[in-house]
Parts: sequence; C-alpha cells; structure tokens
Amino acid sequence: MNAKGKLTVAAAGLLIVAAAAYWFLFYPKILLKNTFHEMVSAFENEEVNTLIDYFSSDYRDESNMLRADVEDFLVFFFEQRENIRCDVAQTKMLVHGKKATVQVWGEIHFQTRDGEKTISLRDTPLVLIFARERNGWRMVDVGNGATMLE
Repeated sequence: MNAKGKLTVAAAGLLIVAAAAYWFLFYPKILLKNTFHEMVSAFENEEVNTLIDYFSSDYRDESNMLRADVEDFLVFFFEQRENIRCDVAQTKMLVHGKKATVQVWGEIHFQTRDGEKTISLRDTPLVLIFARERNGWRMVDVGNGATMLE
C-alpha cells in the first residue's frame, strides 16, 4: 500500500474513533441536557402529562414516592400555584453509562394566594437521578426533593 492509501486508512480509522467517542461520550450528555430543558419547560408551563412522561415507570424516590404519587403531587402543586418560573443558575451533569445525575442550582418562583414565593436552590442543589431507557433519559429518583419543599 502506498503512502496515500495508508493515510486514507489512518484517516478513516480516526474518523471511526471520533464517531464512537461522540456516540458514547458526548451524545448521551446532549440527550440528557435536552431532556432536562424539556422538563423545566413543562414544569413552568404546568404540563403535568408532559412532565410525568419524563419519569420512569420504575420511579421511586428516597421517601418511597412512586410515579403515580408524583403525578398526584404535581396536580396539587400546580392547582395551588401560578406564574411558575425556574431561574436555573447552574447545572452539573454527570453521565455514567446508563445512569446520570443532574445537580441544579437556582431558584423557583411562583405565585400563591399569599403572594410571591421562592424555593431557593442556591446553597444546596436539587439532585435529579436519571436512567437511560429505551425511550430516552427518564428520572428514577430525586435525591433531595422532600427536603427542598420543606
């Protein structure tokens, strides 16, 4: 094989390695980031059905809430609040194979009958745990959801 042929083979090999690196390292994180932003949008728009679709059927959080319990909670939460706005200051996404953790810092603002309220995530981030399922990233746990709402 001449030098041009060897160079072509080397370039093709490098392209395959780059494509594999993208597929296994970067693509899952891009999908996770898109999922997170779609969840935030559904939360702000009070779309329970859209939001609950991002919860795994195997969802169980630290306080033993199941997916159906979360759906009931979201209906109650949205009935009691309006003008919900999420100010996400920072996120940290860690992907490990088919599991991922998203840490979220910021504030959640909303109106109640008693006036404007804010849930602060400035000092302690909200921790969302995801699993990669056939239909994409789905949330399987909220690491500190119960303490966040106290």
